Amino acid sequence: SQDGDEKKSSSAMLVPTKKAKWKEGDTIYGLNRDDLYLAKVLKVRSDFKRGFPVWQYLLHYQGWSKKWDEWLNEDNTYANNEKSRELMREMKAANKAKLELQRKMKSKKGEGATEKKQETDSNIDFEAVEVTDKALKINIPNVLQRRLLDDLDMIEDRKLVHLPRDPCIR
Repeated sequence: SQDGDEKKSSSAMLVPTKKAKWKEGDTIYGLNRDDLYLAKVLKVRSDFKRGFPVWQYLLHYQGWSKKWDEWLNEDNTYANNEKSRELMREMKAANKAKLELQRKMKSKKGEGATEKKQETDSNIDFEAVEVTDKALKINIPNVLQRRLLDDLDMIEDRKLVHLPRDPCIR
């Protein structure tokens, strides 16, 4: 058991090989729920993700209560420059379009959308679909890539949401 403790303490002392991007007091952009927000770096620390040390930053979002302060990995932070502001505008526009689409889908839900779905499903000829062994390249937006990696971290760390098990459907 002492050998395990020694391994833990030695790995906790490792620091990322590259220098931290930001320092305490810097004003940067942080990614929070698919949007970029202007934030101040309060603290800097190193942590482990997938066995590698990474830099993390405690951010305070400007104009928000300190209850919203959070630790972000370095890959979820952006410089306070015009390129980041342009990215922020693009993300806001994409989120607005997504909300509009969701509103339209909700309003159509009560107007027979299920009938249309059943109609299109029955028109699919699955035997006519040809399966090939060609690779398909999918461009995934950075925001989604980061979200998927965060989900992977949660799965690997076994920090999953416990779903109700009773009653169990069999």
